[in-house]
Amino acid sequence: MPTSAAADSTFRGWAVTALKRRSIRRSAAPPPPPPVPPGSGSGLYSCFTLGPAGGPLALVDGLRGDANWRTGGWLGFQYTDFSATVDLGKRLPVRLAGASFLQDQRSWIWMPSAVIVSVSDDGERFRPVAQLSSDVPAHAPGVILRNMVAQLDGVVARYVRIHAKNFGTIPDWHLGRGDGAFIFVDEILID
Repeated sequence: MPTSAAADSTFRGWAVTALKRRSIRRSAAPPPPPPVPPGSGSGLYSCFTLGPAGGPLALVDGLRGDANWRTGGWLGFQYTDFSATVDLGKRLPVRLAGASFLQDQRSWIWMPSAVIVSVSDDGERFRPVAQLSSDVPAHAPGVILRNMVAQLDGVVARYVRIHAKNFGTIPDWHLGRGDGAFIFVDEILID
């Protein structure tokens, strides 16, 4: 079973640290939302949660979102990539690292175009150690869940960063053509 020790992330201006005590502190200055692309219809700029997802702490709580994403458990990002940094507390060997994602293209949710796993010893300088791409076709019907996890063969690091690139602009064949796709992510997976 993968373990998650800690995560530092920013969500609507909240800096999040999850390490046993699960604390949340307000950042001094919340980041501005990304610019709204011309012709966007939804007005959702970066991240939202549904139901009990609980914000960024949901990424490391050990509870997995299921195929019925409308009941909660997933973080959704539109017009932006997803990135989270996990602090393991000390340098440890890492065998696997990644995250779980959901696709439901009829609801404008696609797998990320790429997932990049990077590691660091100081939390400042990261080096990429793996890049993954999805095996799920953009046209695939229904709700599809995927763990996108890289085999790292014991890379030693204190910090692990998961960066998922947004699918981008919705294709012409889709009703939402020209608008921004969503990424839905739940649990960060590290072992």
